[in-house]
This record gives sequence, C-alpha cells and structure tokens, in this order.
Amino acid sequence: VYTFTFTAMSSDAEAYADWLKEFGIGSHNGYGTLNVIPLQLSRKSTIFLSEKEKDKRIKEKIIELEKQTYTALIPPLPTAIEVGNHMITKYKAFKKTIKSRIAVDEAIHVISTSSEFNFDYVMLVFSA
Repeated sequence: VYTFTFTAMSSDAEAYADWLKEFGIGSHNGYGTLNVIPLQLSRKSTIFLSEKEKDKRIKEKIIELEKQTYTALIPPLPTAIEVGNHMITKYKAFKKTIKSRIAVDEAIHVISTSSEFNFDYVMLVFSA
C-alpha cells in the first residue's frame, strides 16, 4: 500500500481530484482511495514589521475578505439532544420499513398458500 500526501490550495482540490481520477486513482473501476482533507490555515508573524506595514497588511486582509463571496454558511453543530432525537427518528423509520416488509411478506405468503391447487380444492370442485 502506498500513501502519497501533498498540499494544495483548497480552491484547487477538486481540480486535482479530477486530474487524479483520470489516472484511475479514487475512481470506481480504478485503484486506490482518494482522501481530501479540506484545511487551509495560515498565520504570518507580524512581530518584526513596522506599524505602517502592519496597517497595510490589515487593510489588504480587509479588502480580501470583502471580495470573498460565501455561497453557503456552515450550519452550527447540533447538540447531543438533537443528535439523539435524530437517531431515534431514523431508528423508528427503519423499524417501520422492516415492519411493512414483514407485513407484505406475510400477505404474499398467505395469498400464495391459499391459491395452491391441493386435494381440498379438487374435492370441493368434484363435489360441486
């Protein structure tokens, strides 16, 4: 098993994933697994900068943030109670599907056994 790790800008991650898929990496009929870990974190030290340079960087950062458009906001993390309620709801829905499948299977079984050509049916037809 080989593992390759490289870093890239998060905005380029999808392009890299498509490029690697052309070589069969991470594709359904290919080989390997492709894991993308979206993390972009950078900090620059400003300890040795002058006040003028610090102000300049702050203004640049403000301008950069104003230019960015966010298409989707990250929803807040659910609480433990919300997660528990969600799991209970999913479990109940799953049980209902199992109950309905069992009910359908029983109905099919009853219908198929009552529609068999057996001795009782032959005697009923013969006596009629």
